Amino acid sequence: MPALLLLLALLAHGEELARTPVAREVFRAEGCWQCHAEVAGFPRIDEARRTGPLLERTPLPRSAEWHRAHLYDPRLLDPASTMPSYAARFRSAGRAVGRIADLLRLHDSADGGYDDDGVLTRREYERTGGEAWEQALASLDRDGDGVLRLADAAPVASPELEALISCLVAEGPEAPPPFAAPEPPPDRDPGAAISRGEALFQSRCAGCHGARADGQGPLAPFFGPQGPRNLRRGEFKLRSTPVPQPPLDEDIFRTIRQGAGPSMPAWPLLSDGQVWDLVEFVKSNHPLYLPRELVVGGPGGARVAAFTRANDELADASGVALEGGRVVKRSGRWFWFSEGREVPLEDGARIGAYEFAFGEAVYGWLLPPDAPRPPPEIPYSAESAAIGARVYAELQCGNCHGAEGRGDGAAAVGTRASLGEIVRPTDYTRGRRWLKSGGSARDLVRTFLAGMEGTPMPSFAGNFDTLSSAPAAEAPWRLAHFILRQAGAEGVPPPGTRRG
Repeated sequence: MPALLLLLALLAHGEELARTPVAREVFRAEGCWQCHAEVAGFPRIDEARRTGPLLERTPLPRSAEWHRAHLYDPRLLDPASTMPSYAARFRSAGRAVGRIADLLRLHDSADGGYDDDGVLTRREYERTGGEAWEQALASLDRDGDGVLRLADAAPVASPELEALISCLVAEGPEAPPPFAAPEPPPDRDPGAAISRGEALFQSRCAGCHGARADGQGPLAPFFGPQGPRNLRRGEFKLRSTPVPQPPLDEDIFRTIRQGAGPSMPAWPLLSDGQVWDLVEFVKSNHPLYLPRELVVGGPGGARVAAFTRANDELADASGVALEGGRVVKRSGRWFWFSEGREVPLEDGARIGAYEFAFGEAVYGWLLPPDAPRPPPEIPYSAESAAIGARVYAELQCGNCHGAEGRGDGAAAVGTRASLGEIVRPTDYTRGRRWLKSGGSARDLVRTFLAGMEGTPMPSFAGNFDTLSSAPAAEAPWRLAHFILRQAGAEGVPPPGTRRG
């Protein structure tokens, strides 16, 4: 069917047609059936000829954003993929993406900071010589949140491709597979693990998270204002430890292995050793991670800055500013950053008036992680979920998440995260696969106790002692059971549930 006729059919018959005949036509026309078993009533093909996954049996949920990125360039998500790119089915943002990228680079160079946050505000724009901010905002700010970022220049999929994506999202599983964290290797060498992890990150993760782990990979625009995590900022949503402490190694391992919602899917095919290597690399980008002790000497031998295990001076995500440049840390190594260039620092190096002296290798957190222990688990039941509904109301969770957990509370409009991006509270009724922390009660309780750093979701660790609806040791579990009920945990989705 010609593209124009597909578009007319889509406009005339709406979503139901989009998820069946239009999707099937695109699936056939693009030859997807030659590698994948077809979905939604498509005829099957000989198993011997199939080289792609069974789309109707895939064990991992995927969001529409992930599918758009994958269809645009599969090899940026999986370098071993043999699937062709469907970039021709997207309408490019044209000069907008280049303009925004140029503005971001200009700001980063002028600011001298190494922690690129990927967000351009009016103050930053005008400080780097930009004029007519309102005009730039009107032409480039697609999501209307008052700042500029790469997400404002995401390519737009054709209506036919969106029909196919809608079908694929609807066919996804209900929740990620169960997860249990293994013990880390007892004799792992952190320095070697960081090197291996960095190589693995560049091949598997940089398409979204960026080559510099700054959340600005080539596919980042597809994931909207909340985009891939900027690992250099040190904000970890899924954690067991209270802010500002760094996460546990197991927290990072769990996020990689289990995923963080359908836009950051699980990685079940990586070995445990590979995941632990990635954990070390991710840690090495955190502002509270110390690779080696470093003392910076100034004129006359005076100590300007020190980063040692016994010292209270901590590097922040942008490093330490010195006259003419900045000391920064990335991938477990120290650099001198000046005028847009970075120079690796060696022991005894002299740059201008400064001398850099390294001490022992540390490869660890500057602050000791401390995870609060959740109370003993309570089995799920309909009665427990009913009690949880009262806990939910008493904690006023509905102010953001809505009375029924649909993400439509009065405070949900205009809620912003740490980088100024507008975020919507989670709609629990979409199903457990949309719960970023995981689809189990234990995952939810962990989030209640620690909060989600960088988002408006705070820790409720001190709130459960004051409730009248349930004892403090029970309340987190009761609340988790209510959320799971709203997400369809009993096998029957609540009335009006939206899927996909």
